[in-house]
Formats: sequence, C-alpha cells, structure tokens
Amino acid sequence: MRSANQEEKPGLAALIPVYIAGGAFFMVLHLSGGLITVFAEHNTDRQAEWIPTATEFYAQKAMPSYYGNADPNLSRPDERTLFTVSDQAESMFGARILSESTVDMISADRTSGVTVNQFTGQPELDGALACKVYPDANVIINEAKDAHGVISTSVKIVPEQTPSSGQVAMTRHIEGAEVPVIMVSQGTFGDVYRKASADAPRLAPGKYVRLINAELLTGFLNPLFVVILTPVVVWFFAWRVKRGKGVSTARKIFYGMVITTISLLVMALGSKLGQGGAAKTSMMWLVYYYLIITFGELCLSPMGLSLVTKLAPKRLVGLMMGGWFLSTAIGNKMSGFISGLEPSTTMFVVLAVAILGVAGFIYTMLPRLDSAIKKYGA
Repeated sequence: MRSANQEEKPGLAALIPVYIAGGAFFMVLHLSGGLITVFAEHNTDRQAEWIPTATEFYAQKAMPSYYGNADPNLSRPDERTLFTVSDQAESMFGARILSESTVDMISADRTSGVTVNQFTGQPELDGALACKVYPDANVIINEAKDAHGVISTSVKIVPEQTPSSGQVAMTRHIEGAEVPVIMVSQGTFGDVYRKASADAPRLAPGKYVRLINAELLTGFLNPLFVVILTPVVVWFFAWRVKRGKGVSTARKIFYGMVITTISLLVMALGSKLGQGGAAKTSMMWLVYYYLIITFGELCLSPMGLSLVTKLAPKRLVGLMMGGWFLSTAIGNKMSGFISGLEPSTTMFVVLAVAILGVAGFIYTMLPRLDSAIKKYGA
C-alpha cells in the first residue's frame, strides 16, 4: 500500500478487511477436522442402528469409552465381554498393539477365563479386535503434555520397521461360545456402568451398539449442504436484485460473519444442553450447525476470492491472491490450536464473540469497502 500509486491504494486497503474476514471464517470452518469432530466423538449421541449392515464403512461399534456420558437407559455391553487390565495395557490395546510380556501374562492367568488366540483371520473370531504383538523393548509408552497442558498417552513401535511376532485376539467362553473381549482399565469399566439406570438392558455377548462415524458427520454435512444450498443462495440474491434491493459484495461478507457467529451460538446451546459434556446431545445440533455455517460460507468465501482478483492491481493479482491464502493459512493454524482445547460451552461462546468482533469490524469498514468496490467495478 505504501509504495502503490494513488489509483491502486484504495483497492489494496480494501483487501485488508477481506483478508481478516477470510482468515477468521476459515479458522471456524476448519474446526471440523478437530474441535467439532472431538465434540461429535465424545459429546454427541451417534446411535445409528438405521445404517444398513452392508455399509459398515459408515458405522462403528460403541467402545467402552462411549458410555461415560451416554443415556442412562442405553443398552450396555455384557460385563463378561470386558476384561480389566492395567492402564498401560488398555492404552496398548487401544492402539491395537501388545507387548510380548502382556500377552504372556494374560495367557498365564487361569482365573480370568480369557483365551489368547493366534489371529489369522478365522471366521469364528469375526469381530474380534486383533492386536499385533511386539517385543517389550520395542513397545514405547509415553505420557506427555500437549501445548494446552493436557496429558495424553501414546503407544509407539521403535523402530517403526520392527516386525511383529504375530497377531492375537482375546476371547472368553460365554454361554457356550467363544466371544471376543475388550481390554479396559478398572476406571473405564466403572464408567461404562456408573450412569446406567437400573433398567438399562445388557447386550448379548459379542453384540455392540452401532454408531455413525464422527468423521462422517463432520466431513460429510458441509459438502452436502454446499451442493444443496448453493442454488438457494444464488436465487435469493438474484431475487433481491430483481426487487431493486440487491446486496452489495461487502455486505455479503458481513452477513457471512454474522451467520458464522449464529452457528457457533447454536453449538454453544447444544453443548449447554449436554451440560458441557456430562451428557450426550442429539446429532441434530451438528446438522443445525453445518446448515447455518454453510450459508455463511456461501455468502463469504466466493466473495472473498472474487474481490481479491478485482480489487488488486493486475500486476499484483498473484501476490494478493497469495495474501488471501496466507490469511486462511493463519486461520488454519489457529484452528489447529483451538482444536486442542475442550469443546465446551465456554469455548463456543468465546469463538462466537471473537467472530462477532470481526463482523463488527467489517461493518465499520462497509463504507470504504463499498466505495472501493464501486471504484473498481467489483
């Protein structure tokens, strides 16, 4: 801007709020790959018995960790299908990795009734969660704090090329059949049944509640709504033009930020109804969120890209388009940081306030934006 001539300066100055709006919006939209997916995974009721069994790709079994905040009346797994082990063994099982000493210990325990089976794809072990077995020296379990101070446990094989000594699947003889078992810590075992009502039924041994994949919810809804809503948004703005009440490009960006704020408030309300994760909320809250934020995306994203090419001097179009992608990259970086936080009511409210602040900034800049857009015929 400082080195540009007087003819170019207004257009370049108008790109600054466009960049800010783009970065802030994509910071929120790309939470789909982090914060929103975590919310879907842990705080959303994802029961999906309606998914056809032929499409297992879209569904998964409800593992013990699902029940900590599940409906008290939801069917629980049969207690005999859960095998209590140490916290470290649970972490290894979760990574589908077991050390040789852990396998030996399970095999030597005659009181548990658990059988260690060499797994080679036997039909009778269909549904079993098979684990690869490695020498103890190559199985590394680490507890570390992330950038937010949250302790997480990771299980790694070092070096990665270490060959496994085979695969095993644990079963227990229940009611005349060998039923696959799941290894859980004592704490996880307690969480499965702690909130269960006295009338909560038990599933048959080897049966599980079917859940829709969290990634399907967060990765599918936005593209679906983009396809469905694009003709609606185009028709709406065209209808406004026909009535002589057309919406300016700058105001569309402002509307996009306001709509994004509303989508975050919807998530905040859904989280609050779930008592901040104490109970699971309906999948419909995610549907409402993506329905609303997609409207915001269709108001803002195409406008931003269009304005960059129209407001930038021809000799700087490539550089200014790079500025747009730089702003979205910064938004993505912030999205990654935010995704390491808890998807709580407070988190969604803070994000909503931040985006509303950006919307307010865009609103104050509307006269300048409209003037620049008019000047350059954008």
